[in-house]
Amino acid sequence: MILLKQGTHQYGTKLIAAGTSWIYAHFYIGKIVKSEVLDFPLDSSSITLPKMVRNLLQTDFSQRLKQVIRLSESNKTLCKNRVSSAFQSILLDLYEHGKPALQKDLSDQILDYLQCRVSDTLSGREIEQDFHLTYQYLTRTFSEKNGMGILQFHARLKMQAAARELRSSNKSISSIATEFGFSDALYFSKCFRKQFGISPSEYRKNQIFDAFFC
Repeated sequence: MILLKQGTHQYGTKLIAAGTSWIYAHFYIGKIVKSEVLDFPLDSSSITLPKMVRNLLQTDFSQRLKQVIRLSESNKTLCKNRVSSAFQSILLDLYEHGKPALQKDLSDQILDYLQCRVSDTLSGREIEQDFHLTYQYLTRTFSEKNGMGILQFHARLKMQAAARELRSSNKSISSIATEFGFSDALYFSKCFRKQFGISPSEYRKNQIFDAFFC
């Protein structure tokens, strides 16, 4: 498992961004004494960690990893065992944190993915790479439950989110178009009209009218 700090760009070359740090966790097979941190002995049982764990910003995993690093730099008695125990505790909690996503079916995982990336411009190729499955299989599975293909559904989510911005903000139509991945405000208006039957400016005007007179 690779733990990457959100917002920090990682490059696969020697040109590493300033402030990036690498933490290597080395595993070995051997006898480990009873944990000083956990309340049960460490044994040979194993679990399979999820491939990706999301929504960690509101957790304490970052602080706990820093604590493990501080422990690893100490020469105090039993520190190595404390490091092993603390790190295993983090991995077990990551497993628990990731379980709800594992229990969701593929269609629900795709839906979560689309909602998280509603402002992005997606392609079938990119979705294939993120899910490690063919786009044809993914969109067929998704459409069986949702009645439309992935990119079509994503376009609908994008327009719905843009409509919320038109209702709740004073942003210009061109800035909203840019926010949702449209380089051309005219094309954005065309897509919006296709979804709602009216232009973004007409939609906003109707919302203001309804707020004052309905």
